[in-house]
Amino acid sequence: MKTFLLILNKTSLPICLMAILRINSAYSQASFVQDARGESSVMSPGGSGIVFNTSDAAISISFLKAKSSSPFYWGIDAKFKAEEGISLVVKNGNINPTGKVGGVFVWESKPNKGKWNNFYLSPAVSFSSSKLFDDQTNLFADQIAKKQFTAVSLKAAFNRTSHRKLFCSECESSPTILGISGTIGTTTNLGNLTKLDVITYTILKDESGQERKLETGQTSAFSPLSKYQDNLGYAQINVDWIIFPMVFQSRAAIAIFSRSKFANKMLPTHSPGAGIFLTKEGSPTDIVGGIVTQITDVFNVNDQPNGPKNRIVLSLVAGYSF
Repeated sequence: MKTFLLILNKTSLPICLMAILRINSAYSQASFVQDARGESSVMSPGGSGIVFNTSDAAISISFLKAKSSSPFYWGIDAKFKAEEGISLVVKNGNINPTGKVGGVFVWESKPNKGKWNNFYLSPAVSFSSSKLFDDQTNLFADQIAKKQFTAVSLKAAFNRTSHRKLFCSECESSPTILGISGTIGTTTNLGNLTKLDVITYTILKDESGQERKLETGQTSAFSPLSKYQDNLGYAQINVDWIIFPMVFQSRAAIAIFSRSKFANKMLPTHSPGAGIFLTKEGSPTDIVGGIVTQITDVFNVNDQPNGPKNRIVLSLVAGYSF
């Protein structure tokens, strides 16, 4: 590996940052720019990496094999999560595993006037184990049912890296990344169901007639079981726009994104959001972590109760590249 010593001034800094992004032309699908569900259209510069998402209770792992002499790369991408969410996993150690494993195939174009493009395909197989609440029975032991589901998907994406003067013609150019992806596959309608926290109690009564209620178990489940469907075809479009403002000297990235999902027998949903991400000093491709906010189903087509506040999600993302 060659080491270079660069002396920078304000004029050369944007060009140098673009060069760093270009030199690190191995990309990981476990992107640091994630929404609250771990979705993204942008591959992370830097190659292999691990990303943890608190809201999604998920760990994403990517490994990419790249050769400097070839514009083609390949790799693997995996994601594992707990369906119940972090709080119940920590409280009860109760894990309902969900995961996805796939391949990543990347083609990188030659740079042209300070811009370059990347295209990638990612076929994947996912598996899930979900709990559903049956409101048609009064027998507690029969109210929680487990459903297993295996699905296939194919994701295609386009990423463009460039630099722009965003605010005025005299302003410094800031590096930007635009990502657009489309995914087709099969899914369930869990997003249309209501997620419940199911708590089990034991009631004790003493000789004086006083009662004491003891919590003996807690889990999460989707309701109602009677409306659950799987093997539904779907298409999803992700759009991400990321800027590395030069005012922060490449130490931060700001992302704006949208997620649109269209599924059979389900109304289309749109979930926009934004995030701020911090990078290592002197290494803009290495993301340390970030904070993301997103409103799921912004138009509430699924008629979720209690207003928009229950659809606004805040998530922390932490990443490590290696």
